[in-house]
Amino acid sequence: MNEMGDKYHLPFYQIWAKYILSRYFLGFGNSQKAIEVLKEAAAIIEQQRSTLIIDKLKETYLFNRQVIYESLIYILSREGDFKGAMEMAERAKSRVMVDLLAGKDISRDKAEEELLKKEEEYSKDILKVKRQLVKTYNEEEIKEISSRLIKAEGGYRDLVIKVKNKNEELFSMISVQSLGSPEIQNMLDEDTTLVDYFVTDDLLYIWSADKDRVHLERVKISADELRNLVSSFLSSVSSRNRERTEGLSQRIYDIILKPIIPFVSKGRIGFIPHDFLYYLPIAALSNNGKYLVEDYSIFYVPSATVLKLYNGEKRGERAKAPPCLWKPLSGRREFKPALC
Repeated sequence: MNEMGDKYHLPFYQIWAKYILSRYFLGFGNSQKAIEVLKEAAAIIEQQRSTLIIDKLKETYLFNRQVIYESLIYILSREGDFKGAMEMAERAKSRVMVDLLAGKDISRDKAEEELLKKEEEYSKDILKVKRQLVKTYNEEEIKEISSRLIKAEGGYRDLVIKVKNKNEELFSMISVQSLGSPEIQNMLDEDTTLVDYFVTDDLLYIWSADKDRVHLERVKISADELRNLVSSFLSSVSSRNRERTEGLSQRIYDIILKPIIPFVSKGRIGFIPHDFLYYLPIAALSNNGKYLVEDYSIFYVPSATVLKLYNGEKRGERAKAPPCLWKPLSGRREFKPALC
C-alpha cells in the first residue's frame, strides 16, 4: 500500500500505510518507531492543500486524519514527552484551521489577493495532474505524469515559502504552522499560564504551560459524555435554571479545571479550547460558588500560533496577552473586559 501511494502520489494510501505500520510497531513494543512513522504521516497530511479536501477527490481523504494526531498524542504522553504531545495537539488544531479557511476569501489587499490567486492556480494544476495519474496504468505515462506532478508540487512549495517570507500571518492561514513548546513558553510573561485542551473519544488531555514548565493531565472521560455535559450546561444557562446551572458548572469544573488548577500559579490564564469546548464559557464556571474569574484574568485563543501572531512575536517583541474577556475588580464580585 505504501508503495502504491508513493508510486501514484496518493496521500491517502501513504497515510493509511504508515498508520498500519505504527500499529505493527506498537504491537512489538517499539514506540519510538511507531512515533517516527506517525510523524511521517502527519507531515504528509500537512503538505496537502486544503482545497483538495473539498474537491471531487475528497473520497481519498475519508480516512480520519485526526486519528494520526490522536495516536501521536497518546503515545508521546505515555512515553512522558508532554511537550511533544502538546506540539502535536497544536499541529492538529492548525490543520483544522487551515481546512476551515480553504476556499474562503481571506485576502486583505491586492498583494495578498495576487498571492492567493497564484496559490489557487498551483492547487488546480496539482489536482488536474493527480486526476490524470489515477486514471492511467501505462508505466511510461505514469513516469511522465509523475514528473509533471513533482514539478507542479515544487512550484507550489516555492510559492508557499514566498508567502511565508512576505506575510507570516497569511502563511498561517494556508499552511499548517505550529510552535514548539520552547517557543510557546518563551512567548509568555511571568504572570501568564496557557491551558491547552485536546478532546479524544475516551480521554481529555489538559496541558498547562508557563515560562518554566509544561504539565499534562489526562482525564478519563468520553467525548460524548463531556459534550452532553457542556450542552446541558448551555441549555440550563439559556433557560435560567440557576440550581441546575450551578450543579452542572461544578461537575464541569471538576473535570476540566480541578486537575490543572494546582499547576496554575499565576494571575492570568489563557485558554486554548478544542472541539465543542470552544462553545463553553469557561470563565463562567464555578467551584463551591466561587467563579474562576474571581481569582484569574482570562483570555481565549484558538491556538498558540494565533497568540504569536496577535502578540507580534514575529517582530521579536515580548508577548503580551490579548484583551481579557473577564478581569476581576479588586475586592468586588464584579468583572469587566480589560487589557490583561
